[in-house]
Amino acid sequence: MESAEENIRAALQEQKNKFLALHPVFASKGFTLDEPIGYGSFSVVKRGYDSTRKRVVAVKILSKRSQATSKLLTKFIPREKDIIREVRHANIIRFYDFIETTSRIYIVMEYAENGSLLNLLKKQKWLPEGKAQAYFRQLAEAVEYLHKCGIAHRDIKPENIVLDASDTVKLIDFGFACRVSKVEDEEELPLSNTFCGSYMYASPELLQCKPYAPQPCDIWASGIVLYMMLFGRSPFSSGKNAADQLKMISVTVAFPANIMVSQEVKNLIKQIFVPAEKRIDATSMLKCDWLQKKNEKINTKR
Repeated sequence: MESAEENIRAALQEQKNKFLALHPVFASKGFTLDEPIGYGSFSVVKRGYDSTRKRVVAVKILSKRSQATSKLLTKFIPREKDIIREVRHANIIRFYDFIETTSRIYIVMEYAENGSLLNLLKKQKWLPEGKAQAYFRQLAEAVEYLHKCGIAHRDIKPENIVLDASDTVKLIDFGFACRVSKVEDEEELPLSNTFCGSYMYASPELLQCKPYAPQPCDIWASGIVLYMMLFGRSPFSSGKNAADQLKMISVTVAFPANIMVSQEVKNLIKQIFVPAEKRIDATSMLKCDWLQKKNEKINTKR
């Protein structure tokens, strides 16, 4: 009779053989895969292990066989690959490797042990203002860095913000990111035409389906994230389509009476939820009264 140990060993070997059969090229480079830790519209993110460098990693996997991914493969993946190889910032997830086979694309990245901001908000509903300030400052620093590099993220939302073991914010998923740089002898930044991201985080100019400046859209989406951290819900109701959503966000932002926050953070939020030409930029956000305020002077309890 086989022992329990032999049964376990046989099961592990079978699991390894299945992995080698499914991911032969990826495995040949010293990587293994564990359970899924996140899902995108066209991808799955799994925890993995890099045996060459002895570290846990996150691996974004995209199938090349789905018809739905054709535009993704020809337009967005090359752009993401180009951008993530370049950016280096403490609050942006670190890129390690890009592996492409006939059937899949693997993007190997730094692993954030504490999971996404979305999962944290699902557990706690909202955060103390001091904690929200600490997270938002780091997000603003990442956004400022990208904008100074001539890059717009275009998909900022709680599920694309993760926390590492030291509770440091890391911005992830550059699938919709684009380069934004001025043309010589022109003062205005070039406009984008592609609708990116989710309706809930979309700014008015994005929902109008007209050419738009993408960097102010990042500020609007960051403001939605800030509001959700403070109050546990979106500042605006969700519409069924772009026209509905545009109506929802046309109202002046309101603050729940049952949750007390400082006037400084309310002032910042009011500078975010305005038309693009009046909207605060990332550098000015970092200089605002609320983010200049020391954490110990902010109410950390509700």
